[in-house]
Amino acid sequence: MIVISRFGYTPMGTFGLLTCPEFSCFTLEPPWINNTPYLSCIPVGEYLTQRTLYTRGDYTTLELMNVPGRSHILLHAGNTIEDTEGCIMPGRRLGFCDSLWAITDSRKCLAVILTAYGLAEKDPVATSVYPAVIVCNMPAGGIL
Repeated sequence: MIVISRFGYTPMGTFGLLTCPEFSCFTLEPPWINNTPYLSCIPVGEYLTQRTLYTRGDYTTLELMNVPGRSHILLHAGNTIEDTEGCIMPGRRLGFCDSLWAITDSRKCLAVILTAYGLAEKDPVATSVYPAVIVCNMPAGGIL
């Protein structure tokens, strides 16, 4: 299971902490704009996933299924909200890129997550067991 605990809703993006077995990193999504397709982060909820190909980057990734009012919500690499149209991007650190709040080492984090579930880009064995993704709000005082 992958849990994304959001801790920051800002005009520069929605920031969270992604945890899965033996790994954690930050996440960046667009700001909350009433679940508007291509512009907003997704609603809090629990989502099943499926393996898919991210065609813009030509690599394997996870797609969140049954997101209300949305489709093609992926976990993919990127650094700022300009790199997404409503998807979730993992990153090692928080920082700045071209005057925008950002995350770093996104491709490396994504590779670790996919490897943890046997879904690495070059993994020839496709699995039928995919992790659920829970998106929630972090309780006050949750990040130290």
